[in-house]
Amino acid sequence: VAEAAPSKVPPPLAEPQLRVGVILEDDNRTKVSFCCPGAARLASRDGQTLPLEAERTYTVELREGVCYLRDGTQELVRLGYVFVVTLEQEAEIQPGSGIRVDDIVAGRGFHWQKEISQTLPGSLEFIPMPDRIVLVNTIGLEFYTTCVLASEMSGRDCPAEFAKAQATAARS
Repeated sequence: VAEAAPSKVPPPLAEPQLRVGVILEDDNRTKVSFCCPGAARLASRDGQTLPLEAERTYTVELREGVCYLRDGTQELVRLGYVFVVTLEQEAEIQPGSGIRVDDIVAGRGFHWQKEISQTLPGSLEFIPMPDRIVLVNTIGLEFYTTCVLASEMSGRDCPAEFAKAQATAARS
């Protein structure tokens, strides 16, 4: 039996984007707070846009199936649909770059489960459900791989070849 000739696979035209669930339905959240390090914008599916200020903490609150955006105690806008928060200037790949989200469940289902604040690069999509909010982080593959490597292994304690192998496995 003759072996098939290898075929050439063209590289992707753009970096693949991953959608990662950050706050899930099971978390039963009706409020999500976030803070952008720089100017940002909020865009909804119905075409509504809103500029967001740097270093200001905003809260998305779900009441009776409708999301509202709050700035401290002041209600800014009613957001009834899925909406996305994006930084005006894309974050660089470095620790702490991106949008900080408070009270994210870490170690879901483990004995050490806790709530943490986490800085997420990319964009954040808030999805209102009838009685809870779901949060999805959209991020480029390379940024995601960098974050996974940094969080799952120690750069000081692991040999460089181990990190390269882990990066290859993550991309595959």
